[in-house]
Amino acid sequence: GNYFDIMKEMMFSPKMAEQFNFAMSSSQRFQFVLKNTTIYPDENYAREIMQLYTIGLHQLNDDGTPKRDEHGRVIRTYNNEDILSNARIFTGWDYTARRGNTEVLFRTHKSRMEPMRLRVNKHDFFPKSSVAGGWIGDR
Repeated sequence: GNYFDIMKEMMFSPKMAEQFNFAMSSSQRFQFVLKNTTIYPDENYAREIMQLYTIGLHQLNDDGTPKRDEHGRVIRTYNNEDILSNARIFTGWDYTARRGNTEVLFRTHKSRMEPMRLRVNKHDFFPKSSVAGGWIGDR
């Protein structure tokens, strides 16, 4: 496999979804229609995926040292808007129904073995900005 495969496995893992609070998440639009209130998506996984698994906290030079601005301050790789935008990517993820033949001991309807599934009606389908400028999905 490759790095993309690892990230994909993490994204579809029910245990990661529980740990980072994106299991059963829904878009702001869905929450507004359902409850007539504004509830923002959880930002935990969006932040962790950038900080721990992809771009890190600070921009780096080729030799691994932090890049600095004209005042000597370390240059951050992302800001709060990036976190908010990325949090919207991880909306709509829900559990697969459990399999009776292997998960009978769990007293729940949700599977912790099968990959998460995307519920399109709960997913935020509006454009999301990229940390590099532009929009996610643009090439």
